[in-house]
Amino acid sequence: MVLKTLILITLLTRTAGECTAGDENCQANYDGEDSGLAQIKAHKAQKKGSCPKTIIMNHAEAGGHTVGIETTNGNDAGDRWHQCKEKCDANEQCVAWTMKYQVQNGDPGDCYLKDSAPWNNGYGWHEDWGVISGSGGGGGAVGSMCMNEDGVPEIMNADTTDIPAIGEMSNPGELHGDWKQCMYACKDTGDCVSYTYIVQNGVDKCYKKGKNLPGEDGKWGFYTFTTGAVSGDKP
Repeated sequence: MVLKTLILITLLTRTAGECTAGDENCQANYDGEDSGLAQIKAHKAQKKGSCPKTIIMNHAEAGGHTVGIETTNGNDAGDRWHQCKEKCDANEQCVAWTMKYQVQNGDPGDCYLKDSAPWNNGYGWHEDWGVISGSGGGGGAVGSMCMNEDGVPEIMNADTTDIPAIGEMSNPGELHGDWKQCMYACKDTGDCVSYTYIVQNGVDKCYKKGKNLPGEDGKWGFYTFTTGAVSGDKP
């Protein structure tokens, strides 16, 4: 009888406060715990997510090395960048492309095909409002455009402008210039499906969105390049 009582007490104690490794349903126990520690517990759970196979970035120059210059037809910008993407897809060396919205005198074309386009260095992708760029092509995809920091995809320097914000989740003083605080705010907000962390007029902002990141359906995802912004799914 004594042994059974000890076992029961042990099980009850463990259930109340412990989370086992890999337990995705582990909930923080806020009774008698420091709230910061409780939040960390709650954020341990990780869910699998997938990065978009192809990322389209408005207002982004892909940089890198150009292996071909093509010309698109027509006046509709949407039709033209689709043509540029198709030219990249058909080129076995192409991993990214950049299309100029306005062709200047002397330009050999408006669609620039790249066989290298590093994401995170001084020669790679950067903000340019006169162009639109995309990853992926006949030569494969560009690496490091998408992260999986907490088991879900996050896109660096990206705003999901096609998904309207449905509210803000944090005061600027709570973010401390750290996009992960926005990610945690999304996790703790019931109607948040994805988020965008962005600095606007020098002020940190954390917006909740009602849809998943573009491109998770296996198609290409459309984003707007915004330096310092981060968009991600709810962890």
